[in-house]
Amino acid sequence: MKKIVLATALTAILLNAQNIKENKALELENQKNKQTLESELTKDSWINSLSINADSTKSKSGDSKSTSNKVYLDFNQDIFRSGGILYTIHKGKLQKDLAFKTYDKNLNALNIDIFKTVLELNKIDLQIKKQNYLIKNKTLEIEKKEEQYLNSLIDIEELDSAIIEKNDLLNQIEDLKTSKDDFLKQLKTLSSSKYQDIKVQRLHVVELEKYLDSNKELIIKDLNMKISKKDLDITNSNYLPKISLFSQLGYEDNNQSDINDDYYNYGVRVSIPFDYNMNKQKQISRINYNLSKIKKTIKKDEEINKYKNSISTLKRIDNKIKNTKKSIESYKRIYKLTKNLVEGFFKTKQDLKTIKNRLESSKIDIDILNIDKQLIIYDLYKNI
Repeated sequence: MKKIVLATALTAILLNAQNIKENKALELENQKNKQTLESELTKDSWINSLSINADSTKSKSGDSKSTSNKVYLDFNQDIFRSGGILYTIHKGKLQKDLAFKTYDKNLNALNIDIFKTVLELNKIDLQIKKQNYLIKNKTLEIEKKEEQYLNSLIDIEELDSAIIEKNDLLNQIEDLKTSKDDFLKQLKTLSSSKYQDIKVQRLHVVELEKYLDSNKELIIKDLNMKISKKDLDITNSNYLPKISLFSQLGYEDNNQSDINDDYYNYGVRVSIPFDYNMNKQKQISRINYNLSKIKKTIKKDEEINKYKNSISTLKRIDNKIKNTKKSIESYKRIYKLTKNLVEGFFKTKQDLKTIKNRLESSKIDIDILNIDKQLIIYDLYKNI
């Protein structure tokens, strides 16, 4: 069931690729196409090309002069490299898989960046809304303190502090608007859609095992490791016996020997290369393969730590939500009591408004914390 949920969530993310700006999508598509073509070149790199040659030779020896014209087709093709041909074909297939996996990862990451930016913008909108409730309360407090000050019940310092605090709240809204502008600019580079038009799906945490199995970074590291293994195999095969076919088919015109005819030759060649740097080349390939295995292990450890840290953070946010919900219940109870006291003229309407504003701002806190949770979860989905 959880596999279905994960697949559904990932499908929804990919289906929202229309949110991506056209030039960004084209860039990813062209990168994939380029890497795919390069993998095809690798897969077929063992196939040699045919060459058509034309020679015109003039020579003199003593009083004898000759002219020779030749046109011929030259062909030299390995048919056995002690496994090297098969390794090369397999490497090309792995590189093609790598191209598609890299494309999926980059496309998914781009979508996640868009959704996270939208979440940040939604969060700022909520923070501004919350600030407005706090400003309303501070305004009510100032009105109350002004009356108290005029009646000599408080010193000017208390009234002054309330005015300064209100000013700070207003300035915080301006800071939030500046942050919003930054996120809007960031979104504009990623998407042509307005953030209000982008629907962000609610995601859920997957189990660690599924997170690792579906992790695109780890899948790519595994493919790179397999490619390094093929490189090692290819390097080893380069210093083993190989068999090749060769042939030459052409036409020669020689005015001295009166040769004017087609000719051909063909055969089989067996060769065993000897290279002074053979062992060094093998060692380099072996080290590259070992490094690829180490990198995969390191990346897996990093992803495990990232997952565990994310889970810990999510638990702390859940605790904050529980605490805020308790506060909301308290505010509801106080609001009800205050409402009764207002009706009995024991409390003012300003007191009731203060409690109401605090209640509403606390509800917004819940929404903000839920967005914080989604930001963490979306960051996990960036690699799966």
